[in-house]
Amino acid sequence: MKQPLSIGEISKLLNVPKSTLRYWDSEGLIDLNRNDGNKYREYSRHTLVGLSDLVYYRSINMPIKEMKRLKEVNPLQLKEILNELGNNINEEINRLLHSKLELENRIQNMECYLQLVQNPYQHEKVDFEKLYSFDYNSPKAWADCINDQYENIIYYEKGSKAPEICMTKSYSKESQLLWESKDENQSYITFPLAVQYGNPLALDFAPHFNQLSTMGYEAKHIFGRYLFSAYDERHCDFYKGYAEILSS
Repeated sequence: MKQPLSIGEISKLLNVPKSTLRYWDSEGLIDLNRNDGNKYREYSRHTLVGLSDLVYYRSINMPIKEMKRLKEVNPLQLKEILNELGNNINEEINRLLHSKLELENRIQNMECYLQLVQNPYQHEKVDFEKLYSFDYNSPKAWADCINDQYENIIYYEKGSKAPEICMTKSYSKESQLLWESKDENQSYITFPLAVQYGNPLALDFAPHFNQLSTMGYEAKHIFGRYLFSAYDERHCDFYKGYAEILSS
């Protein structure tokens, strides 16, 4: 093996970008000699072995500040550094698993909406028993709203000026009971519900009341389980809609 080696040769041997090698050099992680003639960095076989250790620690995501300490830590200190790195990796794994689960839930919500589009106005029971007005002053309500967006429910009573945003539980005295299921045999019909993003209007619900009427149903309340937001001729919030059918 020829010595010294150029930065390009080292880059190919260790599969590390030259920019990374230069950065490590600027941060003092590498002990290098410089050619007296051209002042270029020279990488010896000894340097190559040391670099391979840095490449290993880089592969397990060791922060640069900890890599700088490698020259001076004793075995016990190194173990502590690696234990902390392991804990950080576990936290990142848990975060990514949570993100993956949320992503899968959102995709499932979109599939639910597409199924409603293909098969609208089917009989189905609601999956909640009570609705409370959203407490806009409650941090806990906002946390639940963000962490489980399916819990966000839109509630519209026929003839009202605008719907209300609700949740299935109360957070304070500000959360008032708006609706409660009183009959387990109550009939509901599901359909795809799209309302104006951030500003739902009564006219978003009128077509569904009209359609139900042509089918021979009379409804007073419409609920919607939040699924996702997207653009479809306008920016909309998309819900799994439920119409509470009045008994004849």
